[in-house]
Amino acid sequence: MSFWDNIDGLQRILSIVIIAWAVISAALGIFSWKVQSRISELTSLKQMAMERELSDAQRRLTEFKDKPTFPDQSVLTETFKPKPETIVIPKTIIEKTEPEPTKVTSPPVEEPKPQLITFENSAEQKFIQFLSNKPKGDFTIKCISGDEGSFRYAKEIEKLLIAAGYKSNGIAQTVFRTPPRGVSIIVKGINSAPPYAGAIQKAFELIGIDAPAEVNAYYPENTLTLVVGQKD
Repeated sequence: MSFWDNIDGLQRILSIVIIAWAVISAALGIFSWKVQSRISELTSLKQMAMERELSDAQRRLTEFKDKPTFPDQSVLTETFKPKPETIVIPKTIIEKTEPEPTKVTSPPVEEPKPQLITFENSAEQKFIQFLSNKPKGDFTIKCISGDEGSFRYAKEIEKLLIAAGYKSNGIAQTVFRTPPRGVSIIVKGINSAPPYAGAIQKAFELIGIDAPAEVNAYYPENTLTLVVGQKD
């Protein structure tokens, strides 16, 4: 009797095939379930990473936003006065003379140039004298990246403070969300401002430079940073 004529043998083979197919189907089902679970897990992780990146980006964008002013100035050596959010700082202390009116019957009169009082004369002496017996320390200056006028102004401020006995940590050219104007004094907080911060602010006021105080929690403690924008 041939193999194909044996009913018992064929039935056993059929049973084996059915069992094998069931086992393979079950294995494929389990594998498919694990793949789907892994895809879901990776999708969730990717979404969480994107949310973290978005949160970090939003946090960085707030770094240069206006910060609240000091609620209490009593802890500082000198009166450390917060100023309004928008402060126009004079480019220099300038004494202007009015040009004479041009007469029709006479040649045009050349407009006289304004007399520029730099930090190398009476203003510098007043600044240095005021700070002579005040606490000393170091400072950092930030100016507008790529702005030649802001950088020159920052160099003038740095030279003035060095002449008064303070140590410069250098000038960092920085990209700002909104380009600043004038001079601002930045500290981490009201209780972590260096003891000489108020004196420097007062010295600037004496020479006609209004330097508003701002608080930024992202700055290190006991440090003083001057943000120098464009002169007016």
